[in-house]
Amino acid sequence: MRGIPGELVREPHSVDLEPVARDLAALFGAGPRVLSHASILVCDHAGPSPLLSAEPPIAPWGRDPKPVENPAQPFYARHPIDFLRKGTAVKRSKPGSALVVGASGYVGRGLVPALAEAGFSVVATGFANLASVAAGKGIDARPLDVRDGPAVRALVDEVRPEVLFDCTTVSRPELLVPVVVDGARRLATAAAACDARHILLSTDNVFDGATGWYAEEDPICPVNAYGRAKAAAEALVLRLARHPVIVRTSLVSGLEPLDPRSRWVVDALARGEDVALFTDEFRCPIWIEDLVAALLELTRTTHRGPLHVVGPERLSRYDIGALLAAWLGLPQGHLKPALAGRSGMNRTLDGSLATARSRQILKTVLRGFETRLLPLIEGQRPEPVSD
Repeated sequence: MRGIPGELVREPHSVDLEPVARDLAALFGAGPRVLSHASILVCDHAGPSPLLSAEPPIAPWGRDPKPVENPAQPFYARHPIDFLRKGTAVKRSKPGSALVVGASGYVGRGLVPALAEAGFSVVATGFANLASVAAGKGIDARPLDVRDGPAVRALVDEVRPEVLFDCTTVSRPELLVPVVVDGARRLATAAAACDARHILLSTDNVFDGATGWYAEEDPICPVNAYGRAKAAAEALVLRLARHPVIVRTSLVSGLEPLDPRSRWVVDALARGEDVALFTDEFRCPIWIEDLVAALLELTRTTHRGPLHVVGPERLSRYDIGALLAAWLGLPQGHLKPALAGRSGMNRTLDGSLATARSRQILKTVLRGFETRLLPLIEGQRPEPVSD
């Protein structure tokens, strides 16, 4: 990152969240209001759930060096130095422990057994479908609702993890703020209390998609509700966690079994149904195995702040669907090109992410989607993937 001094040490004190909350309010079109707790600011939100709840902080966090203020930039763009700060030595009551929140999701289900195999003692939590989490030695599956602040604090205090992974996501828009945003704040404050490394899974949707090939230091400007929620979660984790890592990724893909997004396309084509896929919306898909390997590697690095962990290829959603159909020998006549720009939806049209920094930091090779599938297509096609 240009112009950033190399090493700064945190000095503990209570962090003023007002700059963060102002930017979150701008993202959500809400007005901030200060409550009684000196370091907590709540943003009004259109709906029953506040953007930030009024729970008091439970631990001191780091003090920023004097920033160069530019009101035209959001807080997390004005304070890039905070993202690279070097922390103090960590003494843990339970070394080698990992807490995975959102473990019943696609990424979580891949991450949990990999952590256990790597020697971590894993506590894996989920709100629904907890039975899908792999069982095995070193894995303890627990129910957790991140909307329950006391439950979050109690679990983190019990586990005292070396690393906390926040893989939470939701499909219902009304849950974005209470789960993704407020949940991130609760997890970040609890992780700070036990000095855990906090790794947040984020998205390419924090960018507007106007130009593509975004670098980590590029200003974020989400255009949809999901992107706004993840942008707010990023700001909170970067501000509150002692050892924050923001992993921005994209379409997480898998072959055995197929990831849910690919499964939907394949099943529809197999039934002879038309599938409309955008030709003007671009992403850098990543294989689940590569993402999990990168996340494991990040538990052993000193990196802090945002990191783009995606595949190297920029493909349209139509390209991705066509490659899957060719791999499985499915008729491509039912793939119908569509334009996201004419769909009336607020979508990130070009979410391609630059990965120069991740290539410098990680030894994990992030393979291309097309690069992996083309040899399979040109060789013997497999039978259609079953459940």
